[in-house]
Amino acid sequence: MIGRSLNADLRKMKGTSVILAHLLIPIITSVIFLIYYFFFTME
Repeated sequence: MIGRSLNADLRKMKGTSVILAHLLIPIITSVIFLIYYFFFTME
């Protein structure tokens, strides 16, 4: 049941920009956080 509704939602949102945003934004924010953490905790 849940799988079918997820499938239907994915078919509705066929825009790849939405999927790219959900993949890229967390990756970019985690990279920025890691860089920040790396540079400012070395003191």
